[in-house]
Amino acid sequence: MSNADKVERLRAKAAELHGAGKLEAAENVYRRILDLYRSDRAARYAVGVLCLQQDRAAEALRWLEPLATESPQDGDVISQCGRARQALGRGDEALIDYDRVLRSNPNASLALFYRGELLAESGLLAPALESY
Repeated sequence: MSNADKVERLRAKAAELHGAGKLEAAENVYRRILDLYRSDRAARYAVGVLCLQQDRAAEALRWLEPLATESPQDGDVISQCGRARQALGRGDEALIDYDRVLRSNPNASLALFYRGELLAESGLLAPALESY
């Protein structure tokens, strides 16, 4: 079996585990993909998201920030960076991330939701409602 075939099988397994809420197991499978292809963008993103979902925001940011630098227009990556910054108590920076996404795509659902959540947590209910 070629490495490409292995990666596709691993990717399917990781997605299955992630969907089932088995976050640690899914992360381990994505890391196996990275053992084969260190630069695999989808696996790097998935590890960052999984770190964030497991309350490891600083580690998530270490995975996601390089992806945002590589693809500065990727709204999902930038929104997840904002989410990690928000989890780390860096709300001002998170808001910059969300607004950056929304400048290029005013209907970006992740950025709108996370922005609304951040503003509501800050007591800014009218702007939060606009985001929601």
